[in-house]
Amino acid sequence: MNRSLSYLTLSLFSVGAIAVPIEWINGKTKVVNGDIVTYNEQCYIAQNNPGSWETPSPSSNWFWQPTECGGTPLPTCNDNQELIDGICVDIVEPVVCPNGQILVDNICIDETAPPVSDITLWVAGETKVNNGDIVSYKSQCFEAKNSPGVWETPKLSSWFWNETNCPDTPLEPIECPDGSTAPTIKECPTEPPKEVTCPDGTITESYDSCPATQAIFVSPDGNDNNNGSFTKPYKTLKKALSQAKAGSIIELAEGRYKTAEVIDKANGISEAPIVIRGNNSVFDGTIDITTPWQQHDGNIYKTQINQDIWQLFIDDKMVMSARWPNAQLSDGSLWDMKSTWRHQAPESRFGEMIDERPYEKITVKSKGNEYQPLPTGVNTQSLADSGIDATGAIAIMNIGSWLNWAQVIDSHTVGSNRFAYSTDFSKSGTAMKKAATNMLSKDGLLGK
Repeated sequence: MNRSLSYLTLSLFSVGAIAVPIEWINGKTKVVNGDIVTYNEQCYIAQNNPGSWETPSPSSNWFWQPTECGGTPLPTCNDNQELIDGICVDIVEPVVCPNGQILVDNICIDETAPPVSDITLWVAGETKVNNGDIVSYKSQCFEAKNSPGVWETPKLSSWFWNETNCPDTPLEPIECPDGSTAPTIKECPTEPPKEVTCPDGTITESYDSCPATQAIFVSPDGNDNNNGSFTKPYKTLKKALSQAKAGSIIELAEGRYKTAEVIDKANGISEAPIVIRGNNSVFDGTIDITTPWQQHDGNIYKTQINQDIWQLFIDDKMVMSARWPNAQLSDGSLWDMKSTWRHQAPESRFGEMIDERPYEKITVKSKGNEYQPLPTGVNTQSLADSGIDATGAIAIMNIGSWLNWAQVIDSHTVGSNRFAYSTDFSKSGTAMKKAATNMLSKDGLLGK
């Protein structure tokens, strides 16, 4: 007789993550307060909910706090100071030139209208300039100063720009239909006409223009209150079958169907069957476990769930529950009973199990049985050697020849090869209760 123990909850593996600074990209990076970003070889801590256009800088004290890239904050400077190489220094106010003059190499000189060839069309995020370059933006011209970056949009009273005169025909960006910019609308990129593939393979401009079809469509994103068309599919196969007739075709859209369904009452006939076609569709009978997992011991993890469970899957791969002796599906050990199940000793009785190593083979003879032991090294660890306290675990025991018994272990002591289990099978099926009654009536004969 054989049995195995399943003494813990289901196994799950986890991998820790190491936090690293986020690389800041203007207009794209989204952060929350406390995040650390790196920009221009400097690190900053986000505060006061900066948006994706709030470029990190030492002087932006409202949204950013300079910090070591290891996470230690740098000094916070006064309003009239800025942080340079970790030291607060006084801010030197920029030179502001009077009207009619521009700043060149920090000197105000008379302004002259630049030639058309020297004006650059400003495109935010793309245009790169040097100090003294002239750009055109929204019908105004600006001269670059203090090394503006590609996101320093030209505007009045800017640290990076001086307003200057434009030539008679200023360059002005045109916003194209696709969101890009170009000097003129004629130079905008042309957008190819949109096309869709209909269920019958026809190419058309929209799904509404597709030829009529008798197919019934189902999609994980559908709704059973829809009409089952290509643009308004049902959500469940059961609903589609209720509307199908002999010869109907049901098309399953790609995706994972996680709705439990009972499929019956299909109306197909042999001459005109109902055809169900899947397109990379998967029927998934699992539910997600959302409760937190805790490490129990080694690679064994546990969590508390509030519903019955039959099998655990991780990334669509079936995994084994924690058990002794251990066994896996992946290496085929689960099917080797002599290696992964233990044996009940002849001294065992109904309600008390005594562990022993199973035999490779038993030959029954008139003058006594012959026992051939397992090969050396196979299934050698006893329950006493395991170090397990099996109290409260569920024992899976084959003690009724053709019946497997699953019963809670009432008591067991670490280091012992014996454990007691309940003989109350009142909540079991008829065959199990009858077998248990027979076992009790023949107490002392079990296993002999």
